[in-house]
Amino acid sequence: MLMSLRVQAVPALVAAAVLQPACATSSIPPACQVSGELSALPGMDTQAICDLFTQDLNAALGEDAATRNIAVALTLHQRGTIEAQLSARQNGRDVTYPSIAVDVSDRALQSDDITRLAKAAAQVLNDPAAATAAHDKDA
Repeated sequence: MLMSLRVQAVPALVAAAVLQPACATSSIPPACQVSGELSALPGMDTQAICDLFTQDLNAALGEDAATRNIAVALTLHQRGTIEAQLSARQNGRDVTYPSIAVDVSDRALQSDDITRLAKAAAQVLNDPAAATAAHDKDA
C-alpha cells in the first residue's frame, strides 16, 4: 500500500467558523467544512467525513480537545488526497497551522485515511514547529 503524509506551511483559502466551548469538561467538536471531490471518498458524505475526523481528532487530543477553539477545512482531491487546513483562536488571535495531507496512490481514499489525518492533525496542533521541521527534514 502506497501512502504518504505531508505537512505544508501553506495557508488555506477556505476558512471555517470557530466554535467557542461552553464548558471545559465537555468535548466540543471542531468547526468542520468539507470541499472538493466527494467521489474521492466513496460511501461518505460531508457530514460523515466531518464526524469521523472530529471524533478521531478529539480522541487524539484527549482532555486537551475541550480547551481548543479549532476550525478545520478538509479538501478532497480526485487523485487520492485528503488535506486538512487547521486554524484556532488562541489568546485572542487567530492561528493558522501548516496544511496536512494524506496521499494514497494505489487505491481510493478510505475512512482509515481520515483517522490517519486526524492523528497527524493532533500532532501538528500539539507541536506545529516539530511537525514542520520533520517535514522539512524529509524533503
